[in-house]
Amino acid sequence: MTTPSYDRGATPVTTTTTTGPRRSKGSFLRWLIPLILLLIVAAIILAVILASRSSDDAKKDVKVTSCVPGTGGGKPKASGTITNHSSKTSNYVVKLKFTDGEGNKVSEGAASVGSVDADKSAKWQLTGARSAKGSVKCEITGVARTHVPGQ
Repeated sequence: MTTPSYDRGATPVTTTTTTGPRRSKGSFLRWLIPLILLLIVAAIILAVILASRSSDDAKKDVKVTSCVPGTGGGKPKASGTITNHSSKTSNYVVKLKFTDGEGNKVSEGAASVGSVDADKSAKWQLTGARSAKGSVKCEITGVARTHVPGQ
């Protein structure tokens, strides 16, 4: 804001006053560095999510060969095979849901299998987390495939 004022000789003197705090380059850097760090962390989280998400190709590698209720109302069990159709040795995590005859979710589980060579097969098995009575059906709900480093 500029305000004219007069001294004894009636010559106008101009004074300038500033409103608000002065911003320096240091203040700008205090905001810029955390913002850059936040963007880096977000990029890393996104990369991990994309690398471990279930893919249709990986899901095609997994087959259920057995799906049985637990004996006497125990925990259901499933087993199957993984055939690695990728060109690299891979680790797998198979997620599976058990449902009853009416389609209600009874239990779920996950099985991990490490180091399945390219164009080779491996077996997997898992047991549900909760007991189930009666017949059960198994549905693969997700498959994560990650490549072994250096392969």
